Amino acid sequence: MPLFGVRIPDQLNQKYPNLLPTLESNSERLMTWLDLHHMLADIAFQKYSPLNPVPHELRSYSPWRQPIPHSRTCLNALIPDNYCVCDKRKSMNVSEPIVRIASLALIQRINNFVPQEKCHKLSLESSISAEIILPSSSTAKPKGFESRIEITVSVKPSDAIFRAQLFRTARSHHWAVKGDITRINEYKNQSHCVHERQFKPLCFCL
Repeated sequence: MPLFGVRIPDQLNQKYPNLLPTLESNSERLMTWLDLHHMLADIAFQKYSPLNPVPHELRSYSPWRQPIPHSRTCLNALIPDNYCVCDKRKSMNVSEPIVRIASLALIQRINNFVPQEKCHKLSLESSISAEIILPSSSTAKPKGFESRIEITVSVKPSDAIFRAQLFRTARSHHWAVKGDITRINEYKNQSHCVHERQFKPLCFCL
């Protein structure tokens, strides 16, 4: 988790004694950059008086002027599943068949996504790591069950290392990529033949 530290000036703290206790109480609750943007807007417009709790979920909260609900979830906070830190994870043995199947599904997704007339077809070199993601109340689906796995793979011929989350439902045997595919290592000029941002980390030019 990124660290964000705040020190309230003594003069402001004396004039508005509500700020520090509210900020401290929210320090252990789910907070996003939208909330910090709200806080910076308070500073810009010199709004420091306390805000009353509201009966419904908000898109953002002022973390030093109003309480953030304990019940806030990643879904309420507009955090995508693959960036939610509320879930627990369990390491998997990369030799398990399920890991290989998910790894191949990831590579197939990359090959289908990049321009095939410009980019090499990638193949699996090895599955580096895998974690099964155990959903919390923040990401559990109200209907049905969804299995999620995060895998890191190396591919050839580019020697690229990719990480992504994949999911499948109880009714499906097929793994699908969920969210972004992240390249872990440098790609330098490997993708010189493409100029679109979404292809740059993935393409290994012919």
